[in-house]
This record gives sequence, structure tokens and C-alpha cells, in this order.
Amino acid sequence: MAESPRATSGHDRAPPRIRVHALSVRYGDHLALDRVDLSVAAGEVVVLLGESGSGKTTLLRAIAGFTEPTAGRIHLGSTDVTDAPPHARGLGLVVQNYALFPHLRVAENVAFGLRARKRPRPQIERTVARFLEMTGMASHARRYPHELSGGQQQRVAIARALAIEPPALLLDEPLSALDAPLRADMLDELRRLHAELPQTAIVYVTHDQTEAIAIGHRIVLLNAGRIVADGVPRDLHDTPPNRYTAEFFGQANLLPVRVLEGTADARADRNRIAARIADRTIWARGSADAPRSGAALLCVRPHDLRIEETQAQTPDGNHLDGIVRSAQWLGATQRVVVEAGPSTIRVDRPASEALPTPGARVRVSFSADCAVVLADR
Repeated sequence: MAESPRATSGHDRAPPRIRVHALSVRYGDHLALDRVDLSVAAGEVVVLLGESGSGKTTLLRAIAGFTEPTAGRIHLGSTDVTDAPPHARGLGLVVQNYALFPHLRVAENVAFGLRARKRPRPQIERTVARFLEMTGMASHARRYPHELSGGQQQRVAIARALAIEPPALLLDEPLSALDAPLRADMLDELRRLHAELPQTAIVYVTHDQTEAIAIGHRIVLLNAGRIVADGVPRDLHDTPPNRYTAEFFGQANLLPVRVLEGTADARADRNRIAARIADRTIWARGSADAPRSGAALLCVRPHDLRIEETQAQTPDGNHLDGIVRSAQWLGATQRVVVEAGPSTIRVDRPASEALPTPGARVRVSFSADCAVVLADR
């Protein structure tokens, strides 16, 4: 498997709290994970992102000890836990259906792991009080789970996972059962909790890129059991390393181009290359594996494009002329689809601007700083 791009954050210098090496998981003929390598440092929030069936939950369950690897090793700190049962790993786990004990009150649910570890009663009481206060559930300590809302139940599940003071917290689609406003609130809550527990490593599974960007120090994107991208959210969004990442993040326009050989832009201290599209030459940044000549893809996000009904041009000359095929108001934005030669381009504009008329001839322009040339694969 090709080496995954790595993040460049301050957490890279910390020793790994979780280390997965060449991990594979097979279910019969189906290879769910294929030689995956992953490191998570103390204090780092790593999001496992991908479509259903990509392998993200399988990887989390393997780390937790609920899925047996076919090959590879798992370390927590310096300890090999590949063959250790879940309870011996000391990890906190939060799942999407809360998994609270319905017959136990809130405080008893939070105390469960501490009692299983035979902690002294005064310590249990102090710890339960601390984490109920931290999660805003102190006033609900004597309630039963069925007396709580979904968001409150998830707070209790998080408090229970944190009460054992685990070296790492694993969250499997923790917000998927909540409606949109509650998800936003819980994301804020998780960020606040992590600020109070800065040494806790977090591995967070989701299929929602908005959640991933909001909470992750790093995003690990999986597809068909392999890591296809690994980096800080801004880098993966602005300079995707491959086609799959570009398509997954932000519904990028991917336009076929032909890179002109020897066109590094000597006028700027940047990696700039020129490419031909629709009989025009445009300039763009190059990804790490962008070809220096021949067929490639131009990646540009819908919100980075502008529509001009005049012949205005960008300073670097990046524009394409086309015909509006559709224009739709979407509330805060409008989506305009433009046909430019053989390419169909999606443009997102503020809703306050006038909708262009289908059939109108327009000029679509963009800055070289907002466009990236990728390998066509």
C-alpha cells in the first residue's frame, strides 16, 4: 500500500498513545481492512472518516478489542494489546445508541466502570461528581436513562467513558442519532471536554465531513479498507492528495486538463503549473503527486468560482466561458450549473445575488490559489 500523506501538527512530536501497524481484518472473502497503519498521539483528536463500508468502524472496533485482526499489531503506549480482551485495554468507548444500563440511575451508570475496577467508594463518588459536572449532568444524577433526552443520554455515556480516565476515548458515530441542532451543541461540548482533558487521545468515527472538520486535529479518510488520505482538515480540503479525497470533500469540480511541461511559475514562490482546458491556458497549484506533463485533473471548489456576465478576467487569466444550464436557490446559497465546452461546472454563490437565466452566456473565473492540479487516478 502506498504511503499515506501525514499531518503536520504539534501532536506529531508527542509519543503515540495508539499505534496500529499493518492491520488487516477479513470477514470470509471480504477484506474489511487492508494493511492499515495509524498512530494517535496523546491529546490528539483523530477522525476516521469514510462512506459506509469503508472500514472506519472496523478499525475502531479492532483498537477497542471487539474485532479480531487477521494480521498486524495494535499497541497502546508501549504495550502490545493485539490479543488482549476489551476490558484489559482500559479504553473509553461511546457508541451511537448510548448503551446505558436502563435499570441504573445516571450516577450509577457513570460509576459502573469504577466499581468494576474496585475503586474505593469515596474515590468513586468524587470521580462521578466530577464528570457529571464536567458534562453538565450533575442535576440529573438520580434520573434513569428513559427520563433523559437523546443529547442528555449521550452526555451520560461520555461521562461514563471518561470516568475511568482512559488513555484514549473511542467514539463510534456518537452524534448520528441526534438532530442537527443537538449535533452542533454536542460538537461544542466535545471540544470543551477535550480542552479540560488535554492529554486524552480521541479517535472519532463519522461519515459526516462537517463533523470531521469541526472536531479533528487530523482526518484519516478510508475507502475500501485502506487509508487514502491522512492530514489536517485544511490541507485535505484545500490541497487534496488524490481524486477520491477531492470528491469526498466539498463536492469539488474535477475537470480534465493537460499539464504543459516545464511551466513552474518563476514569478511566484509557489508550486504553480499551467494546464490547457477548453482551448485556454490556466494556472493552478500542484498537489504532491501532480504530473508535470500530460493528462491530469483540475480541482476547484464550487464556492471558489465566480460568475461574471461581462468579460472580466482574474489577474492570472483563469476563466472559462460557458452557458448556464440551471440555477437553483438553496436558501443561504444558490447553485448554478454551467456547461463550458466538454465540462460541467458547479458554482455556489451567495443567495443575495441575482439568479442567472438558463441559457445565458457567462464567464466563470477563479484564482490560481484556489485551484489544484491532481493526478488523474
